[in-house]
Amino acid sequence: MGDWRDARGAYQGNVPFSTVVLARQSTPKVARWDVTELVRGWLDGTFPNLGLLLRPVADTFGAHASFHSREARAVSDAPRLIVNLADVQPPAIVIPSADVWLDCTTAYALGARDKLRVGPHSFSALHFNTHAQGHAPVH
Repeated sequence: MGDWRDARGAYQGNVPFSTVVLARQSTPKVARWDVTELVRGWLDGTFPNLGLLLRPVADTFGAHASFHSREARAVSDAPRLIVNLADVQPPAIVIPSADVWLDCTTAYALGARDKLRVGPHSFSALHFNTHAQGHAPVH
């Protein structure tokens, strides 16, 4: 994982590859992002695979979202990247090879935890090893 580029190629830019609006809720729900263009770029070499950065794209008024990490107690709760390759069925399901919660108010990263957090001063980074998936086109 390393420096990120946004959807327009700017280092640490503000144009996301994908966004999702999360509503305040009392029960956990699955959040999905369509990162097809990013993963296609990883597989065809357009973008280096430096991972995904989850961060708010608008003022969230202090709200935070929590997500299971790869260290989740139940493997089925871990984040996953579902890759649909044109010539492979079923889709490849990839668990992050690394993830971390970055609390921007300290000098510490909060890895090896079962949760990731995203909010005004909290970002999360995930890395998926897509090299094992081959280089067939993504649907």
